[in-house]
Amino acid sequence: MEPQKKLSVAETIALLVASGAKLVQKSGAFMMPVRRGYREAVERNRLQKAYLNTTYRVYEPAIAIRIDKENHGLAATLSQIGHTNWAYLTAWNPFSKQLTPEENETRNQQLLDDLKPFRVFNGEGIGDDSSWPPERSFLVAGIHREVAIYLGKKYKQNAIVVGQGAKAELVMLK
Repeated sequence: MEPQKKLSVAETIALLVASGAKLVQKSGAFMMPVRRGYREAVERNRLQKAYLNTTYRVYEPAIAIRIDKENHGLAATLSQIGHTNWAYLTAWNPFSKQLTPEENETRNQQLLDDLKPFRVFNGEGIGDDSSWPPERSFLVAGIHREVAIYLGKKYKQNAIVVGQGAKAELVMLK
């Protein structure tokens, strides 16, 4: 096996451009091209970290849900009402675009109308990073994962939280 030839900067740029990357000129210098999908992957990773560092609160009964952490209060509440499947959903801020409180409330009311067949508990998602305001949300008992994913996509959410019993799982939708 031959050792791989080290490419010059010019050769590397040429290969990247040939693969579809775009060159950007800024302040008289060329910046390295970025492969298609790189920015989207970076943004998805940033959002995923934010969702993993969020507390999904239920007002009554008082429950604080965290991803990949068991929550025995949640499990007990679900058991009392005869459910194991659940999801935590919102219609606020589609694809992380901040809307006015009035627009968000209208969207959440539409989601609530879609959730009439289920037992719903009010709450809000509160990120550890306080730069993003809390989002009013719903714990939905008795909903199947596929239905929750459908609703998350319908209301243009990047992700939803689903679970069975005590453990929460983040599902990236975009």
